[in-house]
Amino acid sequence: MAFAGSIVILFALGMAAGLGWSLASGDTALLSRALIMSLSKIPPVWIIIGISAMFYGWLPRTSSVLSWIILGSFIVIEMFWEAGLVRWSVLQVTPFAYAHYSIPINELSISSLLGLILLSAVFTGIGMVGFKRRSIGV
Repeated sequence: MAFAGSIVILFALGMAAGLGWSLASGDTALLSRALIMSLSKIPPVWIIIGISAMFYGWLPRTSSVLSWIILGSFIVIEMFWEAGLVRWSVLQVTPFAYAHYSIPINELSISSLLGLILLSAVFTGIGMVGFKRRSIGV
């Protein structure tokens, strides 16, 4: 649900932003640009989902806290980069650097995005192994 839900949310966000941008500027090409920009954020979001799944599988009692700490850390790093307090190399610790708005759409690395998808699958798989190993009584 989290993986599919994130696609739906990012699609709706891209459509809404694109429609608003297109209507305000009178340029209908901006709709597809905004939609592609929004959908390019799916792999980084999936990394967060995968990390959360991994924590839930292996550390169920602290998984929610750890997941929020990871997300919060990524957001703080992004904010520090926006303020010019950290370099791009620090931002690259976060998955969002690989689909960042500052990278033109035609320069986004497909291999990086596919790598993020693969990494999120690995994190999710590790979490599933941990979940299966837990003793959950009925």
